[in-house]
Amino acid sequence: MAAEQKELGNAEFKAGNYEKAISFFTKSIELGGDHVLYSNRSACYAGLGKWDEALKDAESCIEKSPTWAKVRPPLPSPHAAARAFFA
Repeated sequence: MAAEQKELGNAEFKAGNYEKAISFFTKSIELGGDHVLYSNRSACYAGLGKWDEALKDAESCIEKSPTWAKVRPPLPSPHAAARAFFA
């Protein structure tokens, strides 16, 4: 069931429907999905300009899987975007 929710979230993300994707990724997390879901949801929050939420999920992903390198490059993005926005 978690995998199905993840796939639905991925489809919504690809379509640019970030709010819907967040709902699916959240449900998948609640059903015991893995660390990747936090990274995916972080990307959705970033796409919506919700930098605090994006950072929180990126940090959760790192906490759950510290050696997974894919989440590392986007981690500074919320901070950089916020600095650029408020500059």
